[in-house]
Amino acid sequence: MNDKRFDGGQLSVEEKNLRDFYQRLLNVTISNDALMGAYREIHYFNKEQNPEYDHRIFSFVRWNGNEKLLVVANFDTQKAYDVDLKLPSDLLEQWGLEPGTYQLKELLYGAEPSLDVKKDIGTIPLELAPLESVILKLEQ
Repeated sequence: MNDKRFDGGQLSVEEKNLRDFYQRLLNVTISNDALMGAYREIHYFNKEQNPEYDHRIFSFVRWNGNEKLLVVANFDTQKAYDVDLKLPSDLLEQWGLEPGTYQLKELLYGAEPSLDVKKDIGTIPLELAPLESVILKLEQ
């Protein structure tokens, strides 16, 4: 509270960053129907595929109709990750993705990575800072 105003005027930098993150996250949740759609974790698949991917990262996908989202969170407080997130062939088939490159949009901060689909696997190169989460939307 800031002299009876709820404007965040007396928040620390860390508190302002957290407030900004939650505002962005809430905006994503109200504007993306896929978050209420089908769910599949891809965490264990990635642990098997990537030596760089470990238990401090968690990943899953949500989809509904034509909207497809990938969510990845780094729960480590100190370690950053440079990892290739993998999508299994049966998910690519279910989503109707042919081999090629697909543009993604990161919904929290606006980065635009890409998904490279080969015959039997999809790959998304990601850099995750400590405690960073990304929500990627497949642009089709």
